[in-house]
Amino acid sequence: MKPPVSAHPPTRCSVCGSSDLRAFGDKDFGESGADPFEQRRVFADYGVRVAYHQCGSCRFTFSAAFDNWSPADFETHVYNDDYVLSDKPFLSERPLRNAAIVAGLYHRERESVDILDVGGGKGVFAQALREAGFSAATRDLYFMGSEVAATQRFDLITTFEVIEHVRHDQQQAWMAALAGQLKTQPSARVLISTELIAPDHTIGWWYLCPRNGHISVHSARSLGLLASAVGLRLFSVNPSMHWLAPAA
Repeated sequence: MKPPVSAHPPTRCSVCGSSDLRAFGDKDFGESGADPFEQRRVFADYGVRVAYHQCGSCRFTFSAAFDNWSPADFETHVYNDDYVLSDKPFLSERPLRNAAIVAGLYHRERESVDILDVGGGKGVFAQALREAGFSAATRDLYFMGSEVAATQRFDLITTFEVIEHVRHDQQQAWMAALAGQLKTQPSARVLISTELIAPDHTIGWWYLCPRNGHISVHSARSLGLLASAVGLRLFSVNPSMHWLAPAA
């Protein structure tokens, strides 16, 4: 079944509001993030072209092809049984690696820090932390649901390889939800992993992969603007790992 996509871009950037939107190129829906690592196309062409656009002001790069999709559409065409073929580290390698990183960073606060993992898949990350003595819960729309109430607040919110899956027109609401569940104290943090687009990246960049659901890719500027709109400051450790902290 071919996924239905829209060819109509929005008139303004969903992050900064600029009307300077430019065509960035297009890819077949079947192109996945696993392709360069497998050195082959993991999925055959779907015969469906997915157009990407870039904001000339903040360089937020996104596709509007899925603006009319429901969560059920994403489950059918992206987050189905074949999803793991597009991202093999998703099941256990990445969550276990990230759990080890967080456990190392917060080992002295093991008994006091409350952690929420947003977009945590099947909960492997949170489970690994619980086994190490931490308080950790998961929230994932497609794979697990939520282990916590929306009103609960946390010292640390992690979200690994998630923001690029969020539709461009839902980015602000998604970031506001993170900020809304963060404790109102100076030590509270959000830890985000996502690859930032560089000025020399083109449509050929591997991270723009429709079959993975990578439809919203940030620049350092666009991610910083998105965070500041909800009272958070961005501190990037490198182009793929970023801290958000309450603004002073």
